[in-house]
Amino acid sequence: MLEQHRETTDGTWRRKNAKGGAEKFSGNKKVDLPYKEVFDLYEKRDKESIETIARYCIEDSLLTIALFDSMNIWCYDKGVVFDRTHSLLEEFEYEGAIVSNPTPGLYKWCFLLDFSISDKKSYMFAKEPLGLVPSLLKTLILKRKEVKIQSSTAIGIEKFIEGAESTTAIGRFMLMHASSIISSRYLVQLVYGDTDSCMFTSDTAQDYESCKALAVRISNEVSKEFLSPIKLEFKAVFETFLLITKKRYIGLIAGERKMIYKGVVVSRRDSCIFLKHMYSSLVEMIMNSSPYEHIMEFVRAELLSLIRGHIPLESLVITKTLEKEYSSTSTPLLVYSNRLKDLGIEAKPGDKLDFVFVNTKEEFKLQGYKMCPPHLILPHNLEIDYLYYIETHISNPIDQILQLLG
Repeated sequence: MLEQHRETTDGTWRRKNAKGGAEKFSGNKKVDLPYKEVFDLYEKRDKESIETIARYCIEDSLLTIALFDSMNIWCYDKGVVFDRTHSLLEEFEYEGAIVSNPTPGLYKWCFLLDFSISDKKSYMFAKEPLGLVPSLLKTLILKRKEVKIQSSTAIGIEKFIEGAESTTAIGRFMLMHASSIISSRYLVQLVYGDTDSCMFTSDTAQDYESCKALAVRISNEVSKEFLSPIKLEFKAVFETFLLITKKRYIGLIAGERKMIYKGVVVSRRDSCIFLKHMYSSLVEMIMNSSPYEHIMEFVRAELLSLIRGHIPLESLVITKTLEKEYSSTSTPLLVYSNRLKDLGIEAKPGDKLDFVFVNTKEEFKLQGYKMCPPHLILPHNLEIDYLYYIETHISNPIDQILQLLG
């Protein structure tokens, strides 16, 4: 039970029931039900009584969360309040997961190894019909993944510095140790390493079968260097791998002919459809070893279509999520959201805001003034600023890929 306090004339606080505190700090009221009557209603066990109890408990829980958010303090049963502890911890820094310095370029026949925790035994079940045990295992594995994500999140939210330090330190050691063993024992070159996975290529394995065989052998032998159930598993063979920068790469999985995108515009929500289509087509041409002249001609043709106004408006819409706080008042999306409010359009944190870049009569320095809701373009006869799209939205990601071609 969270007990709120009431401020007195001398600036101190004294206890007050949660009803008044909830109404004052969150703007919401508790369900008007005396605590002792809850048990009486429970004894009745009729539908109306149980619904009243449920509503009372749910509202209490929601109000507690609202009070935590609005007051930003934790009150413990002994009345001790820890204030501003979070601000002190934010100043504490620790080393995160390791990411190797990549050498950008186009690589052929790479294999990916990834750390995981595996059971010593393997189990096989009939696929049809799906039995009880595999159904339970599927559910439990999904729950385990959810718990893993929640645990990782808790480290950051609760400022458990020691836990974060030890977790990242062990992760760095495992990846560095594995990479060192592999590089010294086998005729391979490290292409990229990130957190708990590493990628290698070898001049002696330049097709799918030989590359996979080498990867599986390395996986089995290096896994013996770590305590069970930690295992370095073979994940995939990439026929072609385009490494751009840290956390940004594109790979064509051999055998499956499946393309994966990491950190590039194709996998990002804040890229317009036109850029995504142009980018993915360009990548496909590179992966298929198209001549350099054909690639450059494609880029010129796409940009020319844009400048001539041949691209539909819906393909130029950019979507970004409005954050709760920004470090600068000149942040484009914050400026844009304030302008939307002036137009009577609600924009609150968490909302996904659509916009296009338009020509403006005045020379605004802030990007937020060039952003406009798509539905206002035709009624107000506004013009799309195509050159601004190229300069601020298209040129950087396209140039990053073209530079890899030399």
